[in-house]
Amino acid sequence: MTFSNQPFFFIFFLLPLLRASHPKDCSSSSCGLQDVHVRFPFWLEPNQPDFCGHPGFDLHCTISQNTALNLPKSGTFLVREIDYRSQHIRLYDPEACLARKLLTFDVSGSPFSALYLAKYTFLTCPNEVVKSSGFDSIPCLGNSTSSFLATTSLDIAKSMLPSCQIVKTLDVPVSRPVVTEKSRFSTYVNNQDLWLKWDSPSCSNCERNHLRCGFISNASLQVKCFPFEKSGHNNTGVQVFKIISLAIFGPVIIFATCIAIGVCTSDRFTSRRRRNVAIAAAQPNEVIVTAGLDESTIESYKKVELGESRRLPGVNDIVCPICLSVYASKETVRCIPECHLSSGVLAVIISFSIIGAVTLLGACIAIRVYNSPRRGHSAIAAAATVRQQPRDYGGGEGLDQSTIETYKKVELGESRRLPGTNGIICPICLSEYASKETIRFMPECDHCFHVECIDVWLKIHGSCPLCRNSRK
Repeated sequence: MTFSNQPFFFIFFLLPLLRASHPKDCSSSSCGLQDVHVRFPFWLEPNQPDFCGHPGFDLHCTISQNTALNLPKSGTFLVREIDYRSQHIRLYDPEACLARKLLTFDVSGSPFSALYLAKYTFLTCPNEVVKSSGFDSIPCLGNSTSSFLATTSLDIAKSMLPSCQIVKTLDVPVSRPVVTEKSRFSTYVNNQDLWLKWDSPSCSNCERNHLRCGFISNASLQVKCFPFEKSGHNNTGVQVFKIISLAIFGPVIIFATCIAIGVCTSDRFTSRRRRNVAIAAAQPNEVIVTAGLDESTIESYKKVELGESRRLPGVNDIVCPICLSVYASKETVRCIPECHLSSGVLAVIISFSIIGAVTLLGACIAIRVYNSPRRGHSAIAAAATVRQQPRDYGGGEGLDQSTIETYKKVELGESRRLPGTNGIICPICLSEYASKETIRFMPECDHCFHVECIDVWLKIHGSCPLCRNSRK
């Protein structure tokens, strides 16, 4: 009986590799379905680990499921919007009295700075003076005897003396350049949102190129651009893949490990292994050299220009296995001759397939037996009724472009709001909708998708990818 290192290979190499290929999720997160989407350099505690964001960019969720930012010297603000391309963040006061916080506002100790600055003068005046003059006051700062006023004109503030008293003149962060007002007081400083910016880390180029920013390594604060992984918030597909992989390979690995341990502990194995080592030491090592093909040989392989149907011979799919993009009409593809699996590889694949199928079948039977006493006869009858109903997918044939163009299209605005139950992620490409993008609605069900995503789908299937509804 010859010993094989394959079980140990699976245990010590394959499992860590599978784990490393699915790192902890640092994709976009949020406090609620319609709330701000948080990604690098920001990170949302405790939903994400700290390595998902840059120091000083930590956010948290409030009890009411709003995203909040705490500035060390100015208190807590709620986040209304984050512009990752421009590197701007839009804040507002949870107590609806921004002017109170601006009187002592200080961004030092944080990575943020003001987008624009405007010099405001704050003063307090008796209520009777304000009422008789008709000036606009800041209601959240006043009391029963006096009112607070704000103006960008120091001359207007001085003209109110001595009836009024100047409290403070300071530079206030504003969302846009403010022109000095010569005629009146304004409540704009209290009613506006607070716009701040950050200069470091610089990730705007990554965002403009549809990439994602992140740390080069765990030991450095330097950042670089990474390909954008189009995944949902819960990464359900990856979780299902992990469960299926463990269900298939878990029993196989345990079984192989038991065999390996039994073989290793036998005296027969020990003596044979020593003899094999001695024989192997006496034989010279064989050097295997692998060389590529020259251009003339490559050109001898068959090339095919795809037509409108994009049909390929044999078992080939419509996706290129190298670049993972869908073949398009008029593109040229090359077919590799004599692509057959060796008998050994084929036997391994068939063996693992059989073992995996048996394992899954056993797990299903065990779950069925375990749950059947608890579910009762009504649940079993309902399940049987569901199994007896045929499933109609519909839409087996694709649609032509003229029919597809009759489906409603909408260009998204800055709010990116969609009617009905549609989310902010395209169900086909799993990327977030962006402003100025065009989406198409399916009739009957009103599900929506990117135009470039759903048009390709409808030309092949002719039905909604989510509910399979079709006009046919």
